[in-house]
Amino acid sequence: MSRRTAEKNTDALFQAIADPSRRRILQLLTGRELPLHRISAEFKMSRPSVIKHLHVLKASRLVQARRVGRQSLHRLNPVPLREIRDWAAQFAPLWEQSLKKLKQQIESAP
Repeated sequence: MSRRTAEKNTDALFQAIADPSRRRILQLLTGRELPLHRISAEFKMSRPSVIKHLHVLKASRLVQARRVGRQSLHRLNPVPLREIRDWAAQFAPLWEQSLKKLKQQIESAP
């Protein structure tokens, strides 16, 4: 995968999780498959709006669907979330440094 393609994928992932409704859908799908009507029941928005959110999540590879009879079951695909984790991991040393400084300040306080 080229660097440009990887950057586009990462951008799509961050855009997908930027919306609170889509994050809620991901939470609903954690560890289980759900049909559209069960996902829609969790929101005050219209069913077509939920479908649009699912399309964004599918396009970013965060959600997969499979047909069972007349309905589609949606499930979380955690693999792309690792890309986000790996991206954020580059900042871990900064967090650790800040926590060490905080610890030092707390321990040296009278």
